[in-house]
Amino acid sequence: MEFLQDEAVYSVVQEVIEKFNWSGVVNIGLRYDKETNQINLIEMNPRFWASVSASIFAGANFPYYSCLLGLGQELPEITYTNKIVIRTSPAFKMIMRKVLLRTYQKFDNTYLELNIKDPVPTFMKEFYKYSIKLRRNGSVTSVNLWTSLTNRFSSLVNLGQR
Repeated sequence: MEFLQDEAVYSVVQEVIEKFNWSGVVNIGLRYDKETNQINLIEMNPRFWASVSASIFAGANFPYYSCLLGLGQELPEITYTNKIVIRTSPAFKMIMRKVLLRTYQKFDNTYLELNIKDPVPTFMKEFYKYSIKLRRNGSVTSVNLWTSLTNRFSSLVNLGQR
């Protein structure tokens, strides 16, 4: 995913927001038509987008800005940098390709940084996927699995508070 500052895109987005008198979070999908040299609106969704954390890497923390606005506070000056952000798994594969095949594609950041800073969401997602496999095999019941997880998670949290 590439984040670029583009005045033409900004102008289209600003025009759409003004025409709809939009206030709040919105995910705007655009397409560039090479034949007509125009940027076209595809869709608008009143929600954060799946790659919102990639926006944070580029320097635009939209959830934080939304909280500030909701609290009636002023926004800081918003600046961001052109970045190429890739999810952790594809980034790992690209690194392995570089090492093994001597090919390379440049990227600035991955979600790995967020996973290291706050591992609980990733851990819970992976644990959930693994627990489904275990339950399908009949290896464990949902109640036993949840009890085991909460006990272990509580002990980890308690260790972190000491």
